[in-house]
Amino acid sequence: MVNNSLKYAFPDGRQGTIEISLWKDAGSLCLKVADDGVGKAGAPQLKGSTSFGTNLVEILSKKLKGVPEVVADEGYATLIKFANFKEV
Repeated sequence: MVNNSLKYAFPDGRQGTIEISLWKDAGSLCLKVADDGVGKAGAPQLKGSTSFGTNLVEILSKKLKGVPEVVADEGYATLIKFANFKEV
C-alpha cells in the first residue's frame, strides 16, 4: 500500500505525506495506510495496468481474515479491519 502511494499519489514531484496507523477499535484490529496525494481520479493512468497492488491487498486481507475498505475523501486510503486477532 505504501508502494502504491509512492508510485501514484505524488506525480510530477508533488510533495505529500503518507500515514500508517494501527489501532484497536471495538474488538477489531485496524490498519490504515493513507496519503494526501492526488487521489484515484488524479493518479496517472498506466497503460497495461493490471491493478496488481489492489488485487494483492484483497488477497492478503482475505488470507488474514481482514476486510479491506477504500477511503477516497482527500487523497487515498486503504483501511483493513481484522476481527479475529491475538494479542501477544
